[in-house]
Amino acid sequence: MHPLFILKLGGSVITAKREAKPIIKKDEITRIAKEIRDARSLKFFDLVLIHGVGSFGHGLAKKYELWKGIKRRSQIPAFSKTQMQTITLNNSLLEIFNSVGLPVLAINPTTTIIQKNAKLKLFDIKVIEHFLREHFIPVLYGTVVPDEKLIGSISSGDTMVTYLSKKLKAERAIFATDVDGIYTRDPNQFNKAKLINEITDKNYGEVIEGTQGSASKIDVGGGMRGKLEEIHDLAPGVETWIINGQKKNVIAKILSQRRVVGTKILLT
Repeated sequence: MHPLFILKLGGSVITAKREAKPIIKKDEITRIAKEIRDARSLKFFDLVLIHGVGSFGHGLAKKYELWKGIKRRSQIPAFSKTQMQTITLNNSLLEIFNSVGLPVLAINPTTTIIQKNAKLKLFDIKVIEHFLREHFIPVLYGTVVPDEKLIGSISSGDTMVTYLSKKLKAERAIFATDVDGIYTRDPNQFNKAKLINEITDKNYGEVIEGTQGSASKIDVGGGMRGKLEEIHDLAPGVETWIINGQKKNVIAKILSQRRVVGTKILLT
């Protein structure tokens, strides 16, 4: 039985997240793809890959408040375009991963997830389970999905990570972000911010109240606080890591279960 890892590539790692227009970081994605390939060749593991969408989704989602659902007809073109842009990013990532020899397959969340009031209600994972048995790498991404109350809403990659980690009994869930882990304050703004090496039940309350991650004040994916809350609610008992995906070989090391700088989270 091979270990199963769930890896989330943050939107800030694979796109210029805060740019007004969609910009993909092809060189970074290529590097990460090669790190995954090389780690997998040294010691085989199964993998579900989930990626954020950064500048391919956040701009429209913020402008038209899509995370609140579809409240007016004027939001519908933006809802549709958001899906198109996230698919474009996903296709580009798949092409790069395939070019280095990784057996990736896209799983479209719009056709596998149903939400209610912007909260996950149904996630059909049969296709994911099928392809994992054959050692493919299923690839999902944050995007728009049907919503029973709001017509449509946004399902974040973070929610997918925590749900699948528990449901598929993953050995480890990994969030690759633009910082080394969770800090006492935002390290991009405060030089004296300190990295929190481990989060357990004992210090979770203090951390959730006192920390901010690298996310901007309005992040439709939820930011660092959102990640912690998702882990707490959906994936207790799963060893979870937040690491810096922009640093070379960090992803390769954690997939090889070697020592890395990061924040380890284990809640019960």
